[in-house]
Amino acid sequence: MNILTPKKVNCDKILFMKIVKKFYKHLLIFAIVLLLSNLAVDYFFKNQKDKYLNSQTELLTTSYETQYKYFKIMSNDIYIMYQDNEKLRSVFSQAKDANSSEQVVLRNKMHKMLQKRYKRLANMGIRQLHFHLPNNVSFLRMHKVEKFGDDLSDFRESVVYVNATKKPAESFEIGKDSHAFRFVYPFFDKNREHIGSVEISFYSETLLNNIADKFVLDKHFLTLKSEVDKNTWPKSIAQIYEDSLENRDYYIAKGGHSRSYDEEIKDNFKDVELLERVYQNMKKGVAFSISGTYNYNSIATSFIPIKNIINDKTVAYIALYFESDYIDSISTDKRYTKILLSIVLTLLFLFTIYATITQEKLKEMAHFDELTALPNRAYFYIELTQEIKRAKRLKEELCLMFVDLDGFKRVNDTYGHNVGDELLIRVARRLENSIRDVDIVGRIGGDEFTVLLTGVKSIEDSRVVAEKIILELNKDFVINSNKINISASIGLAEYPHHGQDLETLINNADNAMYSVKKSGKNAYLVHENKN
Repeated sequence: MNILTPKKVNCDKILFMKIVKKFYKHLLIFAIVLLLSNLAVDYFFKNQKDKYLNSQTELLTTSYETQYKYFKIMSNDIYIMYQDNEKLRSVFSQAKDANSSEQVVLRNKMHKMLQKRYKRLANMGIRQLHFHLPNNVSFLRMHKVEKFGDDLSDFRESVVYVNATKKPAESFEIGKDSHAFRFVYPFFDKNREHIGSVEISFYSETLLNNIADKFVLDKHFLTLKSEVDKNTWPKSIAQIYEDSLENRDYYIAKGGHSRSYDEEIKDNFKDVELLERVYQNMKKGVAFSISGTYNYNSIATSFIPIKNIINDKTVAYIALYFESDYIDSISTDKRYTKILLSIVLTLLFLFTIYATITQEKLKEMAHFDELTALPNRAYFYIELTQEIKRAKRLKEELCLMFVDLDGFKRVNDTYGHNVGDELLIRVARRLENSIRDVDIVGRIGGDEFTVLLTGVKSIEDSRVVAEKIILELNKDFVINSNKINISASIGLAEYPHHGQDLETLINNADNAMYSVKKSGKNAYLVHENKN
């Protein structure tokens, strides 16, 4: 049809209206896409900032855990050094049965023996080297020799626990006139008779300074008011603590701070919404980071919780403040990104997804079985090696179990691999529920699992666990309405009786398991050494 025909002319008005309608429709779509694109950019960069803040939380958490582990290793070495000191052990062993005048003599002897080395330890960050009698009475404080004889039972849970159980304990504790990271160990004489305990503690300021090297603005150590008020001398509270701006339920420790709150930090907590977020997160006892902009500069703050001795309550927090050029750059990048929406959003999204997936895959491949989330063969053997070293150092026993499922191939053949995979997952959970938190379950391949029991007192303890595992795995599994019954063959090898190295223990436990397989399955067998 010729566009100049009368029909076309007569339809111009209708055509114009259609064009206008389509124009507005496309304009609406364009506006929606533009709005959504801008919202996506805003969301993306908010997500980027949250990831950055989470990474700062993880970084600080890792730094804290590393420093804490350093404290623990150092205290273990110090404890072993003194526990193996025959002269010191001999003097301390006499203290619990001595009268007060005799204890003075013994205390002076110990102090003289320890004084020179303690000065070096104090320069390394050791706050206390404190010996206690079995009844929780203070015998010798190296940092305050003149103070002794006080009963610690009412406020030093770690000392009470160690003297009662004769097992080591570690924690952050708030005392009568101080708080510290404390590592408490039972002390034994040459006949392995319990003669008291020893505490090795570190200043919280030492830890704070060691993890805050890169944090330029301020650092605070916060302690829960209710715990301080309960445990600390009232006259000492005002000397050691002041109210914190971060949370009304916490004090800030004065020690180790050359100034009070920076003006920018004070401005931070004029934001009521931000303050409420901090309060709620600290109430939950979680690690987190926040950010804000003051005087055109971004400030990020990371908070790391510190638990009590039984790990059921947060009693302190580390708060670190630092300027963040990265957060400043996010705002700049967002402006440029909105100019080139399609290109920049696509590249950043793909990069983020790729980096996240790669990181998680590498981490998972390195340590954990993809199906059951248990430690894989390589990681389990690393843990086993470390536990053997630990057992050798502490003269403890441990037990290695090889667990092989009976009838698993039949399940795969009958119900399919999906059901078989689900069965392996549920077996893993039952194995985990059959042991203590300090023990380890691993999957070394197929339907073979390993169990490592630490701190075993006798092979009878291991037998009890093996019987429990067999009973648990004999119970029916209901998967997709299918009732499935399997059993397990278990081989046990105990350190040091059945092997003192990784390879020997593995071979002996594996051989014991195969012996069970050959003799009827659904049982366990302890390896027997051949004469």
